[in-house]
Amino acid sequence: MNEACRQLQTWKHEYPKIDLQLNVNVSGHELKYSGFLAQVEMVLKSTHFPANRLLIEVTESIFLHEPEPIVQILKRVRELGVRLALDDFGTGYSSLAYIDRYPIDAIKIDRSFVSRMMSNNQTLTIVQSILWMGRKLGFEVTAEGIENPAQLKRLKELRCPSAQGYLLAYPMPPQELVLLLASQP
Repeated sequence: MNEACRQLQTWKHEYPKIDLQLNVNVSGHELKYSGFLAQVEMVLKSTHFPANRLLIEVTESIFLHEPEPIVQILKRVRELGVRLALDDFGTGYSSLAYIDRYPIDAIKIDRSFVSRMMSNNQTLTIVQSILWMGRKLGFEVTAEGIENPAQLKRLKELRCPSAQGYLLAYPMPPQELVLLLASQP
């Protein structure tokens, strides 16, 4: 997280017209680490990274065991100004129960819905419902797992505000990402 924040700060100065944010996946084990909150705070302070540009992604499984201690940690993370996303939304046991009880700013539609929405009308309706709910609740919504132009086209038609997947970009080392950033108008 420290290196990523430091690198993004550098790119922010080199490419000020590009709106960059950092998403970091965090496991329940990492959240329960006693120094997690202090570590996040130290990283933000030492890198001068704006807390609101950091989005920590957690999966619903973190709430299955000891949900209250996890909620307290997440609330403290949010007090730092860091945003929280529920990753792989829709794949857990009771996804809807989490979004109104826990401090969530964003939801990420699981890739399984994105792939099935092209051939299954029920799944398409689920994706539409998640997008509608996200808009109504003021959440950032991202569709995960975009692998072909038809999926991207459908999501644009559904007014999905954000997408990620191999069609858009594969994971890449910083040197390649710099080339991508430099090519932006």
